[in-house]
Formats: sequence, C-alpha cells, structure tokens
Amino acid sequence: MRDFSVLSDVEFEELCADLLQTTSGVAVRRYAKGKDKGKDLIWEELPGQGIAQFKHYVKSNFSQLLAAAKAEVPKVKKSNPARYLFMTSQSTVETQNKQVYDLFSEWMVSIDDVWNLEKIDDLLNANQDVETRHLKLWLHSGLQLFWATNSALHNRSRALANRVSEDLPRFVKTRAFDTANKTLDKENVCLIAGAPGVGKTMLSHALIARLMAEGFLPIEISGDVEEGWAALDLSTKQVFFYDDFLGELALSERLSKKEDRRLVNFIQEISKSARHKLILTTREYILKDAEHTYPLLQKIEKSRRHVLDMPNYDRIDRGRILYNHLYHSSLPQEYREQFSLGAWQRVVDHDGYSPRLIEYATSQLALGFDGRYLEAFVSTLDSPELLWSNAFENHLEEFDRVVLQVMCTHGRITYSELEESLRPYDSSVGPITERRINRSLKTLDGTFLRTSKILDQIYVSFHSPAVREFLLEVLRTDRLALRTVIDRAVSTSQVIRLAQAGSGHLSYNRLNRKLEPSKPQPIPLHLVRDNVSKAIQRLLPLDDLISSTEKEKVDRERDLSELATLHAELSLAESWWASQLTAVAGIWNESIGTPTAIKNILEFATGRPGFEELRPKLEEAAREALMAAQINDDEEWDIAFAVFTDLLGSEIPGSLIDEFEVYLYDAIATQGMNLTNIDELMSMASNLGLSAAVEDLEEHARTIYEYEQIMEEDREGWSSKTIQNDGTDAALRSLFDRFRPAPSEFDA
Repeated sequence: MRDFSVLSDVEFEELCADLLQTTSGVAVRRYAKGKDKGKDLIWEELPGQGIAQFKHYVKSNFSQLLAAAKAEVPKVKKSNPARYLFMTSQSTVETQNKQVYDLFSEWMVSIDDVWNLEKIDDLLNANQDVETRHLKLWLHSGLQLFWATNSALHNRSRALANRVSEDLPRFVKTRAFDTANKTLDKENVCLIAGAPGVGKTMLSHALIARLMAEGFLPIEISGDVEEGWAALDLSTKQVFFYDDFLGELALSERLSKKEDRRLVNFIQEISKSARHKLILTTREYILKDAEHTYPLLQKIEKSRRHVLDMPNYDRIDRGRILYNHLYHSSLPQEYREQFSLGAWQRVVDHDGYSPRLIEYATSQLALGFDGRYLEAFVSTLDSPELLWSNAFENHLEEFDRVVLQVMCTHGRITYSELEESLRPYDSSVGPITERRINRSLKTLDGTFLRTSKILDQIYVSFHSPAVREFLLEVLRTDRLALRTVIDRAVSTSQVIRLAQAGSGHLSYNRLNRKLEPSKPQPIPLHLVRDNVSKAIQRLLPLDDLISSTEKEKVDRERDLSELATLHAELSLAESWWASQLTAVAGIWNESIGTPTAIKNILEFATGRPGFEELRPKLEEAAREALMAAQINDDEEWDIAFAVFTDLLGSEIPGSLIDEFEVYLYDAIATQGMNLTNIDELMSMASNLGLSAAVEDLEEHARTIYEYEQIMEEDREGWSSKTIQNDGTDAALRSLFDRFRPAPSEFDA
C-alpha cells in the first residue's frame, strides 16, 4: 500500500486529477484554492458538470474527515453537479465509505465515487504510468520497496538511506534534477558543485532516491575514496555518495596521500560500469582551487559536472520549495497562516533566498519561538553570514580576501576596472599580475563572485547580494581593513559606494527570543574621517577642468552630486566645497548636467554659510544646463520642473513644457499597454496645463484597465491538472492561500 504522506496537498491533488483524467478519459480542470466553493476539480458530465473534492487527511482520523465532508454538503447542494467524487488519502473501511456516500448520494453514481487510499492505490496499480509521471510518489514507492527488500543494511548505508527518505517530502523537482539525472544516466558519475546552501545535498538525495527505487544500494563515503574501493561489489548495483569530497572548508581536510589519483581512478572505474553510479558534491570555489593544486582533478570531464546555482530555480520552484518546507514542518498553523495573503512574496522574491536558509527557518528558527515568525524568517534571509564566514576566514588566501573587499566598493565592473582597483595593493600583497588575478577569480567565481563575458568584455560582480552584505559586515567590524580600502581607492565612486552602504530591518535576538528593530548600520566612515577626506581630495583635485574631456566633466558632476547628499557622513571642508562648486558651475555653463545632480548640488548650497556669493552663479548655470539637458525619464522631468519652481523660484519655460509633451506622447506610442506610471504622467500634465494630453492619458488608462481585466480573468478560475510553472503572482497566490484560516461558517 502506498504512503501518500510524502506528498503535499497540492501534489496529492495533482496526482488525483491526473488519475481521474487517465481512467475516465475526460478533460479535467482544477480550481485555484480558496475560490472553489466545494469544487477542486471539474469536468464535463452530461447533463452538466462533474465535480471532485480532495481531502489530503493522512494525519487525521475518520471523525475529522467526516466532519470536513459534512461541511462540504451545503456547497455541493448549491452547485448541484451532475456527478460528485470525494477523494481522500485516508485509509477507510467500507462502513466509513458508506457514511461519506450517504452525505452525497444524491450526486454520486455509487459508493465507488468515494475514492479512499485503497481505491487510489488500486487505480495506480492499474495505471502505473500515472505514478511514473508524479516523480516524488514514484520515488517514495521505490524507497518503500527498497526498505522491504533490504531490511538488514549495514549502518553506513542505513544512515544515508534514512536521510534520503527524510528529505524526500520536501523535495521539489526542478530542471536541476533533470539535468543531473541525465548526467548520471550517460556518464555514471555526477559532480555537483555550488555555493553553500544552494541545495546540493537535497538534489543528491533525490538522485539517490531514484537509484534506490531502481534497486541500487546506497554507499556513503565519509573519510576518503578508499572506503569506496573497499565497498565496491561488481555483482551488486551500487550508488556511491561522496559529500564535500574536497573537504567542507579546505583541501587539506580530504585530499592527502595521493588521494587525488585514487579518486580519479575510482571515477574512471565507475564510469565504465553498468551497475554503479557515483555522486560527488563540493563547493565550487574549493573545486576551482583544487584544480590548481591537484591537476589530476581536471580529468573529471566537464560533461560529468553540474553547477547548481540560484538561477536553477525559477520563481515557481522557489515558491514550491518554500511551500513544501512549510507544509511538512511541525510549525503551528498560525505561523503558516502568516505566509498567505501575499506575505509569501517577502521570502520567494528575497535576494537572499536559499534552500538551506528555507530549511533552517522552517525548523530550528521556530523552536521555542513566540511572536512575529514571518519577520524572523525574513530577518534570517537578511543576514546570511553563516553561509559565508567559514569559507572567508578559513579557506581563502589573503589576495582572494583583498579582491572581495575591493569588490565591496564597486557594483558590476569590468575586468580592467578590477585590475586597476587592485594595483595599489601591490606593495602589501605582492606583485599584482594578470595571472594572479585570473587565479583568484577562478577560485571565487560561482560562489563569491560571478564572471561573465559580453561581446569581448569580461564583467565581474557578486554572486548574490547576500555575499556583498556579508563582506560589508566584515568592513564594518574591521577598521584596519576599512582604512586600507579607502586609502587605496582609485575612484571617488568607491568611497561613495561605501558611504551609501547600510540597511535597517527587524532582527531576531536569540537571547531573549524577540524581534528588535536594528538601527541602520552604515559603514563607520566617521571613524576614519581623515582617511576619507584625504582620499576624496586626492581623487577630485581642484585643477582647472577646462582641458578635461566631456566624460570627465560628467563624472565630476555626478561625484559632486552624490557627495552633496552624503555631506553629513563625510564632513568635507567648506573651502574645498566652494572650489568644487565653482568648478561645477563652469561645467553647467557648457550645457553639461542632469536634473538630479543639479537638484542635489543646489539644495546642498542653499542657505549654507560661505556660499552666498556663489549662489547666483550656480543658479544661472543650472538654468542653462536644464534647458539643454536630454531628458528621457519621467522622474527626471519631474525633478527638472521642481528645480525651476522650488529652487530657482521661476516659471517653467514654455519650450521645456513643449519638449515634455512630445516625450509624453512618445511614451504612449512606444510603451502601449506596458505604460505603468500613467497616474504620475497625468498629474504632471495637469500641473503644466496640458488639458488635451490629460484627456488622451485618461483614455489610454481606460484601455489599459480593460486589457488588465481580460488578462486577470484568463489567469483566474480553472487551472490545468498541474499548477502552471509560470511563476506568476496568481499561480503562487493560489498555492499559499491554502494556509489561510478556514472560515468559521459557510459563506453562501
């Protein structure tokens, strides 16, 4: 008898929908949860519609099931279907089925329209292709058979098999599984590399479950590959699992005594076998470093490698991973309820999302927790330091850490920009060569950093925002490292980026088990104020800008604009500012300037002692720059108008209004139904007296509204037999709405 407890309620419903469609030959459709009014599934059933209701009650008793069935009667009576099926994963006897049938006999053909666990199991036996299509149930059934025929496993295999069985309920089939599965089938060997917490072990366990279902005996290698050689039995189907085969933190933990050679030989032996498989996992940065130290590892062909990364998970994957962890957790119902009504978005769309943190937050985090669980959950994603600290402190070389700290002062930059930023470190870490930078990037790529090539340009960026947050925390707590980064900055933007870093959010205090608002934690530049001042004066010299290129003048205006907004944090001398403001006025006089920069600099100079004589010169130059600016952004237009009315105290020039009207109609023509800020455009047009444009915008707004209504109707109502893998809010909302509290009474 199959055990359906491995399935979530969603997965059980998908299975039953597929089974009904296969056995009856009718096209069935599923309702989005929360809108069913007693109809989870419908199909055409003359002289009307057939309706089915699911009750995934594996952990409940029959009294609870019967009570739930009675609550459905008013809904069914109102719908009055041509036929009604009641489907449950609970095991029931004939007399219990009769009680359910008596409730719905008016709409049932016979007692056979009550589908209990036994009937569903029989139908699956007769339609095994259905079970095959539902991977997780098929894997679980295979594991049940495996345990029945392998009750006397030795300890190592039993421990691994137990972990595989425990992980399976939370498993979500993604494209990563398909890719790795094909690799195993073709190569017999699959090396899964990826960042900490990205889901390497869960993927490995799913692959092992598939092989166990096919009769493979799982063998765990925990010390060195010699254990694999000792356990290898050419007469038995075996799958070997070597987790963190290069060590959890460093190569020295594992690869010693020529193990690299024995490992490569073992891989070659398995690859030739028809009865053996090998799954290895490692952190990608360790693998990249290991290939430098142990060239033999490069013999592990690229075709046998699978890099697991967050892009392997689309939005619906993230949602279902979260849902499965919540569904199969021991969390109180009130905690699950916090994820309904759209709150799930805070986790699914979080930049710091990772399967490991999802697992932690749905297990250890909730132990003894009392309060705003969702806030604590999000706070865990906000602070992923535990995923990175061990690797940063214990594995990386000093030069690798320098590269990462320098990257904290940048966003996405080119290889040449990174190379230039590293040059000042030559005296402290040794010669900065292209070879050395390349080696460091190979070590860091895929875990801490991400390199990509666009056309002929190589770009470097952080692997995820979570990595940068961790490294910024390193700089917050290490004044010497912070001072070094500032002293060796090669551009003002590096200092500005550090000054802008910092965030405030609720954090969970594990000592008193409370959520407390954490104060914004900016980089403490005030502790190194002298270093900051010297760096900026060095990077923005007071030389005459007349001979500078246009790009240099644009960059100077941008830098001064950002420095003006950060003046309180940086505390630059007023005399220095006076000279810089004179220089920027000259830039504006050359018709170079943007509305945002002009606004920031004028606001900074307004009312500030010592700048009174500069003010008229700045205002006149600002007016000239605004009239010549090429504005292609709604917000910039709004800022330009505000500068005239609020900072320059004058009317908006008619020629500028005419240019805006041209921009407005161009936006309607080019963006069409995708024009998202139409309310703001109407407000701006109204304030400028463009009545005809306002009427045209209102008409376009009505067209957009009607279009969105049609699209919303298409998204709602009936769904296919499986949840659409489109990642839309509608699909995910219908998933997490299942955690909404049940209404106290039936809403007729």
